[in-house]
Amino acid sequence: MNVSLPFIKEHPNTLIINLGAGLDTRFYRVDNQKILWYDVDLPRVMDIREELIPHHDRVLSIKGSILEKEWINKVKEESRPVLIIIEGVLQFFKKEEAQFVLDYLAERFPGAYVLFDLCAEEVLRDPKLMKKLTKSDTLFQWGEDDPKEVERMNAQYQLLDFIHLADRMHLKMKIMAIASKLPKVRKLSGKVALYQIKK
Repeated sequence: MNVSLPFIKEHPNTLIINLGAGLDTRFYRVDNQKILWYDVDLPRVMDIREELIPHHDRVLSIKGSILEKEWINKVKEESRPVLIIIEGVLQFFKKEEAQFVLDYLAERFPGAYVLFDLCAEEVLRDPKLMKKLTKSDTLFQWGEDDPKEVERMNAQYQLLDFIHLADRMHLKMKIMAIASKLPKVRKLSGKVALYQIKK
C-alpha cells in the first residue's frame, strides 16, 4: 500500500523527507522524474543503506537521529510542497518523544504534509502480540486509536484523512476481507493518517 503515490500525483514537484528510512526503496517505486527525496536515519543504518541501495541524484542521505533536530540543517530550502513520511517509527517512542518530533517539525516546516502510522492502543497492552508484530524484544510505547488526538497534542496539525489498516488487509490475503470486519481485529489494527501543518 503506497499512500504517498496519490500525493505525488497531486504535487508532482514535491520534496519528500523519509524519516527512519531504513532500507525503504519507495522512491524507486513512485519516482516521477521530478521529486526531490531525503532519507534520514541513524548513521549505522544509512551506512548499510548506501552499500545496498543504488545512488540517485535526487535522493539525498542524511545521517542522524530524529530524536535530535540537527538533521534538519542539512535539508536544503526549496520552494516545493513538502511531504514528511514517518513510517514504523513513532510507535517505538514514548508519547513525549513523539510529541517532541511532531513539535519541531511543525516549527521548521509550516505548511508541510505529514504522513505516519498510529499503533492501536490495545496492542500496547499485549507484550506478546507486540513481539510478534516487531519480531524482536523491542516494544511499542505510543499508540492512539483516534487520529485526532494528534491535533490535541499540537494544534498546528490538521487531520486531512486516515486509512484503517484493517480495510487494506484483503490486499495481502483475500480471506482477510472477512476477518477485517471482526471487532477484535479492527481494535488491534492501526491507522495511517495524513496531516497538514498549519502555517
